[in-house]
Amino acid sequence: LGADVEEPIVQYVEDGWITVLGLEGVIEIKSTRKANFDEHGLNQVANWVQRGIHEREREYKAIYVGAAQMETPAEERTDPFSDSFKKKAVMAKIAVIKSEDLFALLVTNHDGRLERDAFWKALFVTNGVFDASPFLSAPEADPVG
Repeated sequence: LGADVEEPIVQYVEDGWITVLGLEGVIEIKSTRKANFDEHGLNQVANWVQRGIHEREREYKAIYVGAAQMETPAEERTDPFSDSFKKKAVMAKIAVIKSEDLFALLVTNHDGRLERDAFWKALFVTNGVFDASPFLSAPEADPVG
């Protein structure tokens, strides 16, 4: 989606650092077979933000990517975020995005229909669960003629 991704130097710490449009973020990626995520991943990504401040002297946006109900088709999955999880994500200023939404955004981008800059700006100002739907219903690209 146009971001530069830096792999973590230390394995099993943060899952990656991203830079796009001058914005910087740290990513935590979680998956579970369960219907809902616990809040452990929120604590982890909040720690990665603090690590960025202390070790890199930079402030990063916390981005949590989650895939729940891994054995269930994406279209049949329920909301994986409890009310408590959502509230804590907002309070901690963490942007949360479902993996299936991220995949749909990748497909939309591949089709030439994603307004990438607008997507990234919206993600970086989100505190809580990111609503990808406005970016997935973008108008069809003009046919090349």
